[in-house]
Parts: sequence; C-alpha cells; structure tokens
Amino acid sequence: MSSEAQGRFASLKNAWVIFFSFVLFAAITINFLEIVMRVFFNFSIDLMYDLPTWLTAWSMILISGVILLDNEHLSIEVLRSKLGAKGRKALDFINNLLTLIFGIIVTYAGFLFTSQLIEFNTAYTRIITVPRWAVEICVPIGMGIFTVCAVIKLIHDVRRKYED
Repeated sequence: MSSEAQGRFASLKNAWVIFFSFVLFAAITINFLEIVMRVFFNFSIDLMYDLPTWLTAWSMILISGVILLDNEHLSIEVLRSKLGAKGRKALDFINNLLTLIFGIIVTYAGFLFTSQLIEFNTAYTRIITVPRWAVEICVPIGMGIFTVCAVIKLIHDVRRKYED
C-alpha cells in the first residue's frame, strides 16, 4: 500500500473512531438526562432508557475492527515475550486465524439473526415503535468490518519481519 493510501486509510480510521466517540458521548448524555428527568421531575421517557444502551452497543461493536488493527485489544504478553521470532510469528498467526474465524462466525450468526428479525417483523414497543433489526444490525455490520480488519491484520502480521 502506498504511503498516500496509508495516509487516507489512517484518516478514515481516525474519522471512524471520532464519529463513534461522539455516538458514545451521545449515549452517555442521554443516559444522564434520563437520570436528571427521573430525579428532578419524576418523569421519564422509555426510549431514553433504551437508546443509550443501543448507542453504546453500536459504538463498541462498530469500533472493534479498528481497535484490532491498532493492536488496542486486551492481550497477555507473558507467553509471547518468552518466545523467539519464529514462535511469536506462529503465535500471532494462530491468534489472528482464531480471531478471523470468530469474526466470520459472529458475522454470519448476526446476519441470520437480523434476517429472522426482519422476517418476523419484530419491534421494540416504546414511545415510538423501533424495529428490532434496526438496533441489532450493528452486529453483522460491525463484525463484518471486524472480519475484514482481521484479514488485514493477518496479512500484515504474516508479511512482518520478527526480530529476536
């Protein structure tokens, strides 16, 4: 990948993270407002209870692939640090392959689940009716992006030079 393409990709990743940071901020703000309404006005709107949960799920699931590319996921380095270059490369390959398989399975399961929600026309009945697929579709979309990022990371780590 050329340095210009890498720069555009990095800008896209940053914009993605910033956008979903604002989505998470919106979820927290709505949650705070809902608490204020309950405490001070003894009044609440049911959608204000669910919306923060939905927005938090959307932001976390849709950002998981970008976090994977930046090696920002939680990992335990004790075993990896004790291995030589070939061992680290093998361990990274196995981890990346397992991550890719996980992404494929969850993407497919999310697609099947969302398809059933559409087929059965299920909805959350709140102050306004919200189709369940509109909430749950973040799983196949986010995990699809996660799977693509897992492929990119796998290719990157296979090409990477490991040093002792």
